[in-house]
Amino acid sequence: MQMSFALENLDLINEALNASAIVAITDSYGKIKFANETFCKLSGYSQKELIGQNHRILKSDYHPPEFYRDLWRTIASGRMWEGEICNRNKSGRLYWVKTYIFPFTDPATKEKEFVSIRWEMTEEKEKETNMKSLMDAAMDGLLIYDRFGRVIWENSKAPGILSQKSLKGLTVARIFGTHYRVYFLGTQELVVGEPGSRVFEVSTEPFQWEGQIAYLVNFRDITEKVRIQSQMIQQDRLASLGLIAAGLVHEVKTPMGVIRGRTELIEMNLDNPVKVYENIKIIQNQMDRMSDLLQELLELGKPAPGVKPHLIFPENVLSKVLSFLDHEMSLRNIEFKKSISNPLQVLGEDKFLFQIFLNLLLNAIHSFADLPQDHDRQIEVYDRMEDGRYQIVIKDNGCGISEEAKEHIFVPLFTTKKTEGTGLGLIVSRKMIRGWGGDLVLESKEAVGTEAILSFSQAEALSPQIAQ
Repeated sequence: MQMSFALENLDLINEALNASAIVAITDSYGKIKFANETFCKLSGYSQKELIGQNHRILKSDYHPPEFYRDLWRTIASGRMWEGEICNRNKSGRLYWVKTYIFPFTDPATKEKEFVSIRWEMTEEKEKETNMKSLMDAAMDGLLIYDRFGRVIWENSKAPGILSQKSLKGLTVARIFGTHYRVYFLGTQELVVGEPGSRVFEVSTEPFQWEGQIAYLVNFRDITEKVRIQSQMIQQDRLASLGLIAAGLVHEVKTPMGVIRGRTELIEMNLDNPVKVYENIKIIQNQMDRMSDLLQELLELGKPAPGVKPHLIFPENVLSKVLSFLDHEMSLRNIEFKKSISNPLQVLGEDKFLFQIFLNLLLNAIHSFADLPQDHDRQIEVYDRMEDGRYQIVIKDNGCGISEEAKEHIFVPLFTTKKTEGTGLGLIVSRKMIRGWGGDLVLESKEAVGTEAILSFSQAEALSPQIAQ
């Protein structure tokens, strides 16, 4: 038999390829003209059995007819074809090969031959099949999209979760909305449909899929979870308002006492206009003070408007919170110490920072709930510079947090309180301050106490006079 002209061009690399790759040459009709030893070993046929046979001898019927039509159309046009093919060996076992087919044309006769170089990938395909089975059985919706953002695979749950028949061929931007960031790696919360309709938790990770870079999307409907958390946050807020109201009653008693005393003085000095005027002004000032206190209470109960972070004075906000909690700490025999030595302006929002300080101080107050009455109860608030960032630390010597519980303190609905608390206060507080470029960290030791460390962004030094 005359040696193939394509094979003559492969002589120099044939020895290297023969050791690892599966090499075959076919004519324009698909008849095998050459098969290397690796090809024979994998297929189970000898060279004598293969030479002259059509390549259909290995056909597994796994692929549809259009798969082969596309393959032949590509190589007949003189272009290389690349893909994955499932073949059947002599004993009937299926095996997969990563395949590259290169067309060659004899310049003299214009006869075409096709050189295929393959590598077995049966084990990889079996793993991929097992992975598909596991993903299809998952309760979450799973999608795989290509580098163009188009869905190329879905598990059985995905269409139903999104109330669709199928998602294949759609872009992820069309499925989740244009606010979905195609190459965002990690987890994001997305509202799908009309604002406020359905909320999804969507995680995206890159991985290898059928020989190409793709992206796996895991998503679940968390609409009900978000609704319940929102309700519990409001409950937490109302519980806080109860303690604030108790402090407010104490605060209001003082100006009320002043007003009563001044009205008696007016009654005693009706014939002295100057004295009457002075006492009226004092009464007006005390009424303004009560009005301000009541306004603070009303503001806490309102939903927060969309205020952008700006430069604020955290010490001023802290002082307002303490004015509400002084009475509560006094009732519980808690010694309180505030030491702000370096007043700074930081990036944040007054109303939200009020809520953060309130949550952390209430946690500190509650840390003494189960301790003996003779326990020396102390809460200290101080500031410091750490790693170039301005920090305010709220420290208590209460019950502390166990090592086991510390792993869950920022997990939604987890709480260390036995009879109260939703487990959302810390999460909401940390989310708020991280939104300003800061952070909230808890350091705690059981039976010793806890430190809540607030780190702020964009701090500017101010003189104590200006801060006041």
